[in-house]
Amino acid sequence: MNFIQESEGFFQTPVYFAKVVHLSVEFERILKSLVNMKVWVTIMFKKYLKKFLSLSSFILIIFLLHCSGFDDVDVEVDPGILRVILQTDPTDESIVILGETINVSENDSLGINIFQGKAIDVDSNYAILYKTVHHWTQGQYIYNVLKREAGEYKKQVIFESLVPPGKYRGISLGIEGTVMAIGSYRIPTELPPGAESIMVFEYDYEVSERKVTEIYIQISPFKSMSRYLDSYQFSRIVEITGIKYLSEDDFDKTVAGLPYLINPNNPFGG
Repeated sequence: MNFIQESEGFFQTPVYFAKVVHLSVEFERILKSLVNMKVWVTIMFKKYLKKFLSLSSFILIIFLLHCSGFDDVDVEVDPGILRVILQTDPTDESIVILGETINVSENDSLGINIFQGKAIDVDSNYAILYKTVHHWTQGQYIYNVLKREAGEYKKQVIFESLVPPGKYRGISLGIEGTVMAIGSYRIPTELPPGAESIMVFEYDYEVSERKVTEIYIQISPFKSMSRYLDSYQFSRIVEITGIKYLSEDDFDKTVAGLPYLINPNNPFGG
């Protein structure tokens, strides 16, 4: 009983009363802050909820259009094959080194580094070209343009790739020389100063569904060479000499080993 009375007396002291008032004011301030925060959170939630719902609705519409067959036109399009064949100028068979005329033989070689092939369509879009239809990444490959077979220069396929059907206006590819070994000479070759590795060839052609388009590129190896100090500059006399269109049978033979045929116009597969 005395404890209660003493406690009540303590509660009534001016010092404790001031503390209670201070605490009540702080509590009220905190309570108002929480209320204001709740109001702000509610406003922001409503504001961004509308945006979220709008975005969700847009995504849902796109998804429904795709599922409804809106892009059936793309799904039905099959690719064609673009095959690029490198051939050596049959009239370019000799070179003069230190005053000596050397005719090409079966044992001679001139390595040409080929890389980064692209097919350029009429809208300036491009399709990446691969070494074969079985390749999925580009690489650098060296071809001996002096390689001979039955006394003639051998034609070599440098690209054979599935591409979207349509009209094209050219191709581009990287061409660099490596080493020329002819007769008793072994000479490094290099591009002229300032020359770009990538060459662009303007030429109109078409690629049709499930058919093969062949592009023939001719290089003149010795005519491209000019002496520069202890090496030869390779100025790359290269041109497209013709286009050939093959039937669907050739397409089927080329893709026969593929596990499945990819449609390059349909990013969802099919």
